[in-house]
Amino acid sequence: NTSYGGEITELNFAFSAVHQKKLHIGMSLNFYDLNFSQQSVLTELNSDVDGTILDVELYQENFTTGTGFSANAGFIYKAHQSFRFGLAYQTPTWYNEVLQDTNYNQDSSIDIGETTFFPENEETFSEFNDRQIISYRLQTPSKLTASTAFIFGKNGLLSLDYIKKKYQKIKLSNGVFTNENEHFQNDLKNTHNYNIGTEWRFDRFSVRGGYNFEQTPNTNNFLSDNSVINFSDIEGYSLGGGYNFGNFKLDFAYSNNNRTSSYNFYNGFNVESADLTLDNRIFTTTVTLSL
Repeated sequence: NTSYGGEITELNFAFSAVHQKKLHIGMSLNFYDLNFSQQSVLTELNSDVDGTILDVELYQENFTTGTGFSANAGFIYKAHQSFRFGLAYQTPTWYNEVLQDTNYNQDSSIDIGETTFFPENEETFSEFNDRQIISYRLQTPSKLTASTAFIFGKNGLLSLDYIKKKYQKIKLSNGVFTNENEHFQNDLKNTHNYNIGTEWRFDRFSVRGGYNFEQTPNTNNFLSDNSVINFSDIEGYSLGGGYNFGNFKLDFAYSNNNRTSSYNFYNGFNVESADLTLDNRIFTTTVTLSL
């Protein structure tokens, strides 16, 4: 049983300018405050042929905090009344110090041996309430977005986006993370993602739809500890519609995206992983009042 909680608070300082009503440029500086918590309970109730009871319970808490910084820059150029294109770049997010506090509590009738947190920092936890605090620096992927849009008067538009994420730029530092960084370089790839969207207006009524494809960053489907993860690409679509009553607007939207993956209950053991189908469906209703 695992529960998660947390938040990332973001503070932005943005700047923009327009040249001759055709070229729009902008940039922003972003500051992040990260707080994350995870609580996991693993319970094993077993007995062998001789009737020996082998009961184990392992409780783990993980608290992660940190502060980070990133920057964005981009432009949109209106080449024609019916055509525009743009380019945007998002730098990696640099977390200067991430503090990870992990607590273990073991309750068992047998010795379960080693609990591994980082492969290169393997520790044997034989006492109750073992604790491990790790401080490190983290660099996340950068992102490049190229987009274009075709405008059909006041009736509709068609937009296309291409997004490239550099997952091989992920890096852990301020410690010994050789295996982790080799995994980022050897087992991850830079991804190519696509978004297509359209919206059309008929007097007060509007409809829209979209399709997105997100490539998996995994190449060999293996982590550095030889555990299979086997994530597939993500495909999804969205549909929506709304009506403008004048003083207020009513809008409905539906989105669906899915992927398949495998989940290992015990990494490093010869236990068959579970096949998962992740199907996310979101339906939203929005009411806008004009005063």
